[in-house]
Amino acid sequence: MKRIDKYILPFVCLVTMLFSACQDQRWDEHIKSSDDEVGVGLLEALQANSECSRFYEAVVKAGDHYVDLLSQGNNFTVFVPGNDAWQGVDMNNETELRRIVAYHIAYGRLLSSSQELKEPIQMVNSKMVRYDSDSETFNGVKITSADHPAGNGVFHITDKIMDLKLNIWDYILSNFADYQQIEYINSLDSLVMDTEKSISTGIDYMGQLVYDDEELVVWKNVNDFLETVPIDREDLLFTYIVVKDEGFDLLYNKYHRYFESSTPKATDSITRFNICQDFVFQGIVDITQHDTLTNVFGIKVPVMGAVIEDNSYDASNGRVYVIDKSNILLREKIKPVIIEGEDFIRSADNHCVFVRNKPLASGLKDMVLSCRLGQTDTFRYVLTDIHGNDSVYGTYTRTRNFDEIGGRGANNSVFSNITNFWIEYKAQVFSANYEIHYVAFNDLSYHIDRPVNNPNPNPDSLDVTPRTQTLRFDQKLFVSMPGDMLLNRHSSGRIENNYLGDFRCFVSQDTASYIPKEKIMRQWYLQQPEDYSGGGYNENNQFLCDIRGPVDDTDAPTIMTVSRTGMLTMWLCNTARTAAANSQGPLFLDYIKLVPVLPEE
Repeated sequence: MKRIDKYILPFVCLVTMLFSACQDQRWDEHIKSSDDEVGVGLLEALQANSECSRFYEAVVKAGDHYVDLLSQGNNFTVFVPGNDAWQGVDMNNETELRRIVAYHIAYGRLLSSSQELKEPIQMVNSKMVRYDSDSETFNGVKITSADHPAGNGVFHITDKIMDLKLNIWDYILSNFADYQQIEYINSLDSLVMDTEKSISTGIDYMGQLVYDDEELVVWKNVNDFLETVPIDREDLLFTYIVVKDEGFDLLYNKYHRYFESSTPKATDSITRFNICQDFVFQGIVDITQHDTLTNVFGIKVPVMGAVIEDNSYDASNGRVYVIDKSNILLREKIKPVIIEGEDFIRSADNHCVFVRNKPLASGLKDMVLSCRLGQTDTFRYVLTDIHGNDSVYGTYTRTRNFDEIGGRGANNSVFSNITNFWIEYKAQVFSANYEIHYVAFNDLSYHIDRPVNNPNPNPDSLDVTPRTQTLRFDQKLFVSMPGDMLLNRHSSGRIENNYLGDFRCFVSQDTASYIPKEKIMRQWYLQQPEDYSGGGYNENNQFLCDIRGPVDDTDAPTIMTVSRTGMLTMWLCNTARTAAANSQGPLFLDYIKLVPVLPEE
């Protein structure tokens, strides 16, 4: 047995060596063939492939630029329409050939097995080619022969020439320039200096770059609408709807009053801008399959019943439709504005303003002002006689303390101590009437149903109330309108530049409660100096400007009228209810909601 092994083992080794040598030789031949093929540039590889001769001819006739491009060391992927795809193409039209060639060359080496080939592909003309997994096509063409290697890239042979598509903006500008909608967008073009490409000639005394040589300045076109909704971007997908002039006028007449601005020209421009951006939708949308669409700003745009023109277009970056009209509802356009209490801009003293975590609050948080208050309230005693009838027995005053608000403790030095302590909020609003809804969330346990001693009881009564007391708190809201002078606190404590004047503001009234309740603010008159026996000033010579009473119903007391669209400024202020300098009132806020009052549609 050992003698057999002695001869078999060398034989096996010899066979293995011979087999390995054959395999190595075949592999070397394979590598040699591949290297020879890959060593050829794309231009030479296209010239050598008989199926690509028409495309090669197009590259050469398109000009030196594309010949040089495909001769570079950078990697490219070329989608080559086979020779049969060129029927009907004028091979002497150099402009058309340049368009075709530029639309079929992409950056990078993308093999058919690469996932990157299934992603949007940027061509050298900046257009994007997109893969359709359902039809397995690239912009409508199918690869018939894939992965032809070259030293500087790869090419795939396709069955057709790709559709030479315009982007959304180029298409609508080329076809609908006389429509109001497109005419307005186009009017927003402006030339600005391109500081990245321009060359400065020095620095001025302020340290700013100087560009005083016109030959060194490069200008670029900027369009405010396209900056906001870039329907000209090739790397993004949108659906855009063009509305015929009659439908545009319908929305213009509806919107106009809600976009009042500083001048009629500005009002007109803002109105038109809003209409134009209402018809931008994310991605490719088939509007024939929907009754209502939601645009990129969250506004619902009805399309049911609209007449859709036949000239819809599949652009390089999405789709374009033309319709006769869309009656967008005002409640979709002019929506309520919610301002969370914790999102304040600034205050009289930020050290005194705290944000609390509250599970029942909007956004799970609210705002509270740390203060120390001796609030004097007048309460009514009610007596119940033996027949069950109530009659007023009398009134009494009692002082309650707002200690420990904000969790700081009654003896802590961090608390507000000024009249009309203010917390600022801002909101973008339309020129409309608004109701001011709010939730002020005082859920401090020692402010709710707290037992009180029975003062001055009537021994002849069977029952005397109240036996518990829930703390009341009043808060003021001052407003300065868009474009007007901003609110300001005078050294006397009076709030200036309030749009309702010096002696009127909006007031919220509530009592402490564990459950948040949305209520509506109401206009109240403020106290004037003559209303106070002491002249209306506290011991620090600050004017109290406290609330006096509600405005009559005939004055629309719950309506805030905004005359100009823009940024509204609001100050939430505390209410003293006492002349003591260290008793200035609490502030609570979960949220303010500005609710537009709109006509029925």
